[in-house]
Amino acid sequence: MAVVLNRYGDYVFDEKLGAGTYGVVFKAHSVREPDGEPVAVKCISRDRLNRKAEENVITECTLLQQLQHPFIVQMMACGADEHFLYIVLEYCSEGDLSHILKSQHRLAEKEARFFLTQLASALEVPIEHACAFSHSTFYFL
Repeated sequence: MAVVLNRYGDYVFDEKLGAGTYGVVFKAHSVREPDGEPVAVKCISRDRLNRKAEENVITECTLLQQLQHPFIVQMMACGADEHFLYIVLEYCSEGDLSHILKSQHRLAEKEARFFLTQLASALEVPIEHACAFSHSTFYFL
């Protein structure tokens, strides 16, 4: 039987933003603050993860909890149930850099410099955190 995803905790899913090998990402809002800022909720299927991959997701959550940087997406909450791991993230209306590159195909020099400056700034975080980042951690507001 397929599991229907329509909410996680206080977050109600509004629309599907994308899907990948391990799960799906939804734009959502809090039932406690219906007019508040939207969030993105990553729903990662536990059935598709081996033990090491699940540990990597937990490590990503631990790292994101510790990071405060304007160019690294903020994690607001994380949790799990028997079917999914959930990561509640700051919603980035423009998506990630790969989305921007796919839609524009190329960037003007000024735009490329802007994004490279953001990336360089984000990489200035302490080295013990930087070594564990995945490319999916970087988003643009």
